[in-house]
Amino acid sequence: MALVRRSAWAAVGGYDHIRFGWEDYDFWCKLVEQGMFGEQVAEVLAEYRVHNDSMLRSQTDVNANKRRLLADIHRRHPWLRVAEADHALHPPAPVSADASADHPRTAEEQAARLERILPHLRCPQTGQPLALRGAGLGVAGSAKSWPLAHGRPVLFPGLGEPRVMPGDHVSNELPQRALQLIEQTDGLVLNLSAGGSARAFDHVIEAEFAVFRHTDVLADAHALP
Repeated sequence: MALVRRSAWAAVGGYDHIRFGWEDYDFWCKLVEQGMFGEQVAEVLAEYRVHNDSMLRSQTDVNANKRRLLADIHRRHPWLRVAEADHALHPPAPVSADASADHPRTAEEQAARLERILPHLRCPQTGQPLALRGAGLGVAGSAKSWPLAHGRPVLFPGLGEPRVMPGDHVSNELPQRALQLIEQTDGLVLNLSAGGSARAFDHVIEAEFAVFRHTDVLADAHALP
């Protein structure tokens, strides 16, 4: 979402009516070409959810239209280079767990995993350390507690009962560059919206809003634990 000055809108003629999408990208490129730049607001002001029957799903994400979009945006703005155009047209197909993928954690493995990451977790509301207390996690110096779901800390205010995904569900294949960064990093790595990862790394903490095969903690990105 963007807030645009009326004078800037008028200077570039506003949106062009591109029937198959990317009017906003074209508009932003026109602003840049006129020497106008924006400023990112470090605050969530609106949330946008894409529905299956939206233009993005029904037209923009269709490969035939993506080819037209890539050609059209380059025609309009020859200086622009689209990164990973082939990847955009041919994204990795959804995969399911096989013999080469890590298996979902057993209850014993999950308990050991919780013990491993617990020193790094904090209450998202108070910022205080957490410790096992009864069937959940207690907040240091407070009566406040957080529940566990399938051995995972639920540090997501107002989430309720989380959805539990099948153990063989693999949905988020990490790009090669992300894998390289993970393998080259000695310290901890936080993978937000990790989904159903094919491989678990000991130093990668996976955060989600549902319980996937390697989810470590259920958390809200706006208030990280």
